[in-house]
Amino acid sequence: MDIISIYEDAARDQANKDENGYMSYEMFNRMIQRASNRVLDYITGDSDNQKLPISYSTQKAKDFVSFLITKYPSVIANGIITKPSDYYNYENLYILSLKNQTGCGDDGTSCDEDDVVEEVIKTPVEILDGQQFYTRAQTYIKGLKPSPQKPIAKMVGNTIEFLPQELGSCTLEYIRYPVAGEIVSEVDPIYYDDIASPTLSTDTEWPEWARELLIFFLTQSFATHISENNLFQMNMASKPKPTA
Repeated sequence: MDIISIYEDAARDQANKDENGYMSYEMFNRMIQRASNRVLDYITGDSDNQKLPISYSTQKAKDFVSFLITKYPSVIANGIITKPSDYYNYENLYILSLKNQTGCGDDGTSCDEDDVVEEVIKTPVEILDGQQFYTRAQTYIKGLKPSPQKPIAKMVGNTIEFLPQELGSCTLEYIRYPVAGEIVSEVDPIYYDDIASPTLSTDTEWPEWARELLIFFLTQSFATHISENNLFQMNMASKPKPTA
């Protein structure tokens, strides 16, 4: 979505109408990042008191952030991988392994080497909290003990720890932070004013349906910044809901 149009909607039509403040390009760039994060949090919802891991509770919410779901292949070293830097929330995790299959029949006929086909097997990883993870690590119950067929993992800071440790490679599917966008200004060659450059600026990754939400959170931040209660209350009264 065009970042300059977001600025014009938020600044010119909302914030700059107020006589107590002015939303500059620099201020907008700071606030658009916060607004983007708040839209993401608003869409995915609060995961407190839910069975982990969970990032959203409805298919509609999942559809809203589907463009942010990203695959992250990684090699498990000493039972650990590091989350990507733009990681926001969990979606899925599985171990990758190869299984050789042949086109030979069951009648005992011979096969050539060319008949052997490698099939990629995806084994889901069960994500547990710390207590469950250590309980499963120490259990003697065969069906619960971690194995290559039943791997488990826990999240610790910006890492994910696996059991058993020797699992090879995995793929983490996660929700990433979107590109919030940024306005870069340039000097108008005629009037010598600072104007937003359509070629140097970076558009936001959010689709059009998020426009009203971004403007709402931008205006809310601006009203709080200038301590303008009337603008804050007016903005709260028009809080939008996301529509596809």
